[in-house]
Amino acid sequence: MTIQSITSKTLKNYFDTERSFVLFDVREPSEFEICQIDGSILVPFSEFQDHLPDFDKDKEYIVYCKKGTLSVDACKIMKKQGFKNVRYLKDGIYAWIDQVETYLEKY
Repeated sequence: MTIQSITSKTLKNYFDTERSFVLFDVREPSEFEICQIDGSILVPFSEFQDHLPDFDKDKEYIVYCKKGTLSVDACKIMKKQGFKNVRYLKDGIYAWIDQVETYLEKY
C-alpha cells in the first residue's frame, strides 16, 4: 500500500490558503508538550485505532510524527479503515521546524 506524503512547505501553503483539512499528531503527549504544529490534534499512536471512529472518513487528513515513520503507519491504518484522503508529513515535525518555523523566525 502506497501512502502519499506532503512537504512542510506545501502544508504551510494549506494554512496560508485556509484549506480545509485535519492535522493529526501521532506522537506521545510528552513530545506534543515540547512542540507541535498549531491546529494539530493529538492522537497518540498508542491509542490511534481507538479514536478513529470519532472522525469523518471523507475529510482530508495529514498525519505527522517526529520523523515520518509512525505517521506512515498511522496512514496505513486509516486507509485500511476506509479513510479516503490521508497523507503524512514528509520527515515529520523536524522538517516543519527546519523548513517553516526557522524560515519564519528569520523574516
